[in-house]
Amino acid sequence: MAHLDTTSLNLNNNNCCCCCLLLDLDKTNEMATSSNTLNWGSPQRTGAAYDFRSDVLTTPSEGMLAAIAQTTLNDDVFREDTTTIDSEKDIAQRCGHDAAAFVITGTMANQLALLALLAQPPQSILADSHAHIIHYEAGGPAHLSGAMIQAIQPMNGRYLTLEDIRKHAVITNDVHRAPTRVISLENTTSGTIIPLDEMRRIKAWATSKGIKIHMDGVRLWEAVAAGAGTIREFA
Repeated sequence: MAHLDTTSLNLNNNNCCCCCLLLDLDKTNEMATSSNTLNWGSPQRTGAAYDFRSDVLTTPSEGMLAAIAQTTLNDDVFREDTTTIDSEKDIAQRCGHDAAAFVITGTMANQLALLALLAQPPQSILADSHAHIIHYEAGGPAHLSGAMIQAIQPMNGRYLTLEDIRKHAVITNDVHRAPTRVISLENTTSGTIIPLDEMRRIKAWATSKGIKIHMDGVRLWEAVAAGAGTIREFA
C-alpha cells in the first residue's frame, strides 16, 4: 500500500466509465445467483485443490459480490460517492494518516507515491532486486519520475536490512552520481515479511540523511495477518 502522508488525490470518473460500471454490475448480479460464482479462476482445469501461482488468483465471496451490487454509483469528482469516501476515511484512520486516495491499481499507487516523493534528476531509488517497481511496472520510475532504480540483493537472502541500505545508498552531491532520494520497501517481498523493527531502523537512518521512504504495501495485510504488527505501526 503505497501512501502519501498528507496528500489526497481524486480519481476522475467520466460518463463512459459509469456506463461500463453499470453494465458490469448487471453481469455481477446475474453471476451472484449462479452456482458457478465461486469457481472463477478455479483450478478445476488442472484438478489441483489450490492455486498458489499468485495471491491475485483469489476470488470474491458471495458477500463481497453482494456488497458490490449494493454500492453507490455517485460521482467521486464532486465528492458525492459515499462508498469511495467512506473507504478512504477508513483506510486513513487505520493507517493513522490525514487522508487516503483511492486508485484503481497497485502500480498506479506506487507510481503516484514515488512521483510525489521525488523531485528532479539526478536521483535514484533503492529497492530490493525482486521489487515489483523494478520488474512489473513498465519502467514507471524512470519514465514518470526520472529516477534510476538501484536494485539490491539482500545480504541475508530474504529481506533488506539497514546494513544493505547503508552499503548501497548514494549520499553525495557529486554531479556524476544519482543521489539516493527514496528507499522503496515492499512488504511482503516475494512472500517474506520485513520485520517491523528492521523497517523502523531503516526509517530512522533514512530520516537522518534526508531520504524519503516509500512502502509498497499491497500485501501488507498478509504480513499483519501473520502477526508481524498492525497496519498503523507499519504505516
